[in-house]
Formats: sequence, C-alpha cells, structure tokens
Amino acid sequence: MDNQVYLMQQGAKSPAAWWLQIIQTPNKVFCFVEGRDEPYYHDRVMQLLKERPNFIKCGGKRCVIEAYRYIEQKGSLEDNERTLFFVDRDYDLYQVPKGIYITDSYSIENFYTSWETIERVLLDFMFVSEKNCRLAHALFCKFSTSYHALAVKLNAFCYTIRKYELDNNEITTIKFDNLKVGKYIEAKGDIAKCIFRSDHANYKQLCEEHNITYPIDISAFTENEAKFNPNNTYNFRGKFELQYITWFLQKIQSAIKNGKEGFDKKDIDRVHDFHINTLLIMSKFATTPSSLEDYIVSRLDCRYLSLNGPRPSSCPTMLSVI
Repeated sequence: MDNQVYLMQQGAKSPAAWWLQIIQTPNKVFCFVEGRDEPYYHDRVMQLLKERPNFIKCGGKRCVIEAYRYIEQKGSLEDNERTLFFVDRDYDLYQVPKGIYITDSYSIENFYTSWETIERVLLDFMFVSEKNCRLAHALFCKFSTSYHALAVKLNAFCYTIRKYELDNNEITTIKFDNLKVGKYIEAKGDIAKCIFRSDHANYKQLCEEHNITYPIDISAFTENEAKFNPNNTYNFRGKFELQYITWFLQKIQSAIKNGKEGFDKKDIDRVHDFHINTLLIMSKFATTPSSLEDYIVSRLDCRYLSLNGPRPSSCPTMLSVI
C-alpha cells in the first residue's frame, strides 16, 4: 500500500484506535481526510514533507472533527504537531475547529472545475493544440454559464433542506450523494448548452420526489437562490460541479475527434472516459489554494517539512506548473 495506512480498512474505526496508531508510530505525520479527497491532499502534502505521511480515511466530515478533538485532548504538543486534518466547507452550516483545514469552496471537487484546471487537462493530459484549447475555452465559458444558471435551483434546494434540519435539530432525511444532477439537468445536443428537465422544474416536485415533508414554504427555496451566484461557483455543491466538468470534457473530446465546432480533427493524443476515476486522473491538475499550503506549513513542526522555512501566502501555490 506504498506505506500508507488506511486504518478504516484494518477495522480500526474510532478516534481512540487512530490515536493509538499515532503514539505507536513516532516521527510520522498523519493526515485525516473524509474519504475520496485523499488523492487531492496526498499530492499536495507530499510536496511539502520529507517523507510519505500516513493517510486515514475517517468516513466523513464529522468523523474527522471527532478525531481532531480526541487527539488534541489526548496528545502532547509534539504529537499534535505531526497531525493534519482536512474537511470540506460544504454549505458552511457547521462550525469547524480552527486546527482543521476547511476548503475555501464547497468541497475539493470545486478545485477541479476552474478553467485553469481544464486547460491543464487539455494541454498536459489530452495533449491538444493551443488552437483547440482556445476554442475549448470559448465553449467552456458558454457551457459554464448555461449550466450554473440551472444549477442554482438544485443548490438552493439542497441548502434549504440542510439549513432547516440544522435549525430544527432534525435527523438528515436525504443523502445528497444520491441526488444525481444528470436526472435534473441535461447536457445533450448543443456542446455549450444545458437544459432543465421539465418534469423536475420546480421545488414542489423536487420535495415530492425526495419525500421531503418538512413545513418549508416554497418561498424559502426561492430566497436562498440568492446565495448562489453563477459567476462565483465556489459555493456550488462540488459533486454537482464535477459532473458538469465531466460532461464538458466528454463533449470536447468528441468534438475534437470528429472535427466539429471548428476544432482541428483528431488533434488529440489521449482520450479518456472521464466518468471513470475522475478525481484520481485530474488530481494533479486541480487548483491548489495558498490557504492549504499555509495550513500545512503552520500546523507541522518544521523537522517534518522539506522547506527551509514557511513561505508567505503571496508566493506561488504548489502545482502552479505541471
């Protein structure tokens, strides 16, 4: 397993068991992540450490927070200076301890959806020409505008439900991981256009479909649409964002292979099904915020770092050049 420790797979599923692993493995850095985000953090942590850390997939945001609180209480300062904790911000409804890194956007998936990331994938993974990349950029802007105008509704729906549950101490009734964006938004036909399926066009229908019986007035959903700006997509749910990027990359591949939309035909050296292992394949191309680098440097004792000293936030972020 390349010296990585996945304690969940070994049956150790509690903060106490993870803490035991830490004290039994001195001089080793431990990284606590929610789960699927491990490839993203692995690449970036590795660039700053002298040796490979141990990653623990906790199984969700709350489990990472529980692990942090337990270890902070039990550990010495020296032990705590070799632990890193990473969680998604989500809709920013839950308080997270200051010693945990929280994403600037909804989740790490949002770091995969900027044009800068897509440009790197096109040039350095698919090896398309500069000309085709410029054409793809123009289509990306149109496709992003079309998609996000529709995605506002899905995000307002999810946010309103979660906010109500939190305010009223309700047990979560819907797992948004099971809410597939493709069921509501279609990206067929025009390469730069999305449409909302007419049979899921309003909040009443969405509530009925997901058996939402909370006494939430429809106006609450509409009012919460203002929290989601199509021109600033970092608040949009990450897994929805990743789906639209997958659609776009698939469309662009097909257009280039067939010489459509003005692309030079077959000017592409690598074709990939981006429905498969999307996070793993695109990890090294994703955006790296300076806040992440600053967190790692400030949290760890300097003897674990490969840097001569902390670099300021104004310095270029990691992976700025692939």
